[in-house]
Amino acid sequence: MKKFLNVFLILLAIVALTSCFAVNEVTSIEFTTAPAASYRKDEVVRADSFSVVISFTSGSPLTLKLNDSRLTVTGLDGDKLDTKTHGLKTINISYQGFSVSVSYNVEGQFLTYWKDNILEVDKNKTLEYFEQNGIANESQLAQFAKLVNETPAETAGKSYELLAGATFDLSAHEWDPIIGFQGKIDGNGATIKGLKITDGSDEKTDKGFIGKSLAGAEVKDLTFDGVFINSISDGLYDTNKNYAAVIGHVAGDATVENVTVVNSTIVGHGRIGAIVGMTVTAGTLTIKKSVSINNTFTAVNGYAAKSADGNGDKVAGLVGQAQRPIIIENSKVENVIINGTRDLGGLIGFASMGVTLTGNEVKNTIIQASVPGGMLPSKGTRSIGVLVGTVAGAAAGKVTDLVLGVDDDVNTYEEVTMLAYTLYEEITVTGVLFGGLRAKSNESRNIVIGDKIYQLKSLVLPSAETIAAYADDIAVITSFLLDVYKGNTPSLPAPTELLELTQLQ
Repeated sequence: MKKFLNVFLILLAIVALTSCFAVNEVTSIEFTTAPAASYRKDEVVRADSFSVVISFTSGSPLTLKLNDSRLTVTGLDGDKLDTKTHGLKTINISYQGFSVSVSYNVEGQFLTYWKDNILEVDKNKTLEYFEQNGIANESQLAQFAKLVNETPAETAGKSYELLAGATFDLSAHEWDPIIGFQGKIDGNGATIKGLKITDGSDEKTDKGFIGKSLAGAEVKDLTFDGVFINSISDGLYDTNKNYAAVIGHVAGDATVENVTVVNSTIVGHGRIGAIVGMTVTAGTLTIKKSVSINNTFTAVNGYAAKSADGNGDKVAGLVGQAQRPIIIENSKVENVIINGTRDLGGLIGFASMGVTLTGNEVKNTIIQASVPGGMLPSKGTRSIGVLVGTVAGAAAGKVTDLVLGVDDDVNTYEEVTMLAYTLYEEITVTGVLFGGLRAKSNESRNIVIGDKIYQLKSLVLPSAETIAAYADDIAVITSFLLDVYKGNTPSLPAPTELLELTQLQ
């Protein structure tokens, strides 16, 4: 009997010990102090200048400096950042299976711009020359960008070709975004490699190869490899938005066709995508046969210390925010990591005024409301979707359409992971066709699936008191619509006090 009692007590102690470890699992790891966007070559920056905070299911968070032995850190040069050679550097920090990465750039010569490094032989070339003869090298590309920025109206209706199959290596200097472009760029299968924008001291919005395009802009047959955009200077209180490899801000009609963005990292405060950061003003954005692959897009909430929602929103594999009609056809997002606080999508983060999606694919992608930069717990995270993060209402008297291709034009998805940390009080809404709804009272939007049209109407404005019920209602509706999208014929969900779904056709 005594032997049995001893064995029983040992087993009980093991169970108790196991329980102690099980109840306090790691839920997230985030930077509290992270490296800046750029450093000078051979600049000495100690690793213990930076720290991460680790959150658990219970108890207080744990803050550790990067030189702490409890962390697994790769990418350092001993106890310092690696600044020996210029180029993009990445540090990865892991703790009990959770990890976080950050990238920074090392300048061979600190923040020198391509516009200041145009070869003498190219300085007298004009926009008319480039229209007639094309653009052959990095120096000419820089001269072209400089001339466009000086006289953007001259590009209206004009076409410019890059040297067929050429590689334009921009890694040696900072790129100055093209602003106000209104013409057409034919890449001819060329590759723009190593484009980087890290200076946060100038204009903070509209960053990309083209920072801002106006009506009639087109980009086609071009690859962007290794783009690095991160011009957040202090990480707090600024609004560094509208970032993308191709066009940061689309104002007016624009077309992007057969464009690939690969191996790229973009960090800002919101409105981030591979192809376009934000589209606004009159006009339609059309994206065809374009690819986002092996990229990481992160929106940091720079307003974490304030009571407002702040930023860190509207991030996606292709387009961060679309506030005018958008069409995406036969395009792909693969092996992409999307980080932010809310409005996160595989194809589009936030959309209003009409969306048409046909024949697209989202594959092996992680979409996570990881709250980079932090956020007040009462603000929460929300609206994560495989295709679209948030579908918003249109202007008064207009109806927003979400048109989804079926049959041969169906949008597909495979191995897409959507993560949201439940430490935040507000419920996160996730879905496949779309994740959440930005709603005002009596706003409607139509969801078109093949020959079926459903109208989703907001009956009241969601408030803090109704947000849980609102999340539950949206979950039911998105599940129903996905079932229809798969070819089934489920029963229409009953109206609630908040939302009403009716079938128009």
